[in-house]
Parts: sequence; C-alpha cells; structure tokens
Amino acid sequence: MIRVSIFTWIAVSIFVAALMLLPKPYNWLLWIPYGIALPLAIIRWNRRQMEIRNEARDGVSNCNRGLSFLLVVLRLFDSP
Repeated sequence: MIRVSIFTWIAVSIFVAALMLLPKPYNWLLWIPYGIALPLAIIRWNRRQMEIRNEARDGVSNCNRGLSFLLVVLRLFDSP
C-alpha cells in the first residue's frame, strides 16, 4: 500500500500542477478524467486491501506459500 500512497501523491501533484498551468477554460476539463479515475481507483485499491486482509486472516500469503515450498524442498534434500 506504500506504492499506492506514492502513486497517489504523484498523480494528485501532477493534477494540481496541470490545473495551475493550463488556461482557465481548459483546466476545467481536467475534472472529467479525475472524476472518473478517482472512484475507479478507490474501488480497485479497496478490493486489493480486502484481499490482503483475507490473506492475513487465513494466515497464507503469496510470500508464505513461496517460503513453505522452499522449506519443503530443503527438507527433501536434508533427509538421508
């Protein structure tokens, strides 16, 4: 979620800079894609956050799966 925060800061900074740099009638047109992209991004990030919570609740994450596989392989090579 840190990447999401960094991406949001950059996107909002570009948006505000564009609002200040574009002439008056054209900068109002920036609100159209912003108004569409913001709710879509919020929905997507909320779904991802829910997936992360469910993985944490279940105790299984992609990282843990990879680590479990690695441990199984190491045990196979350790056994005499």
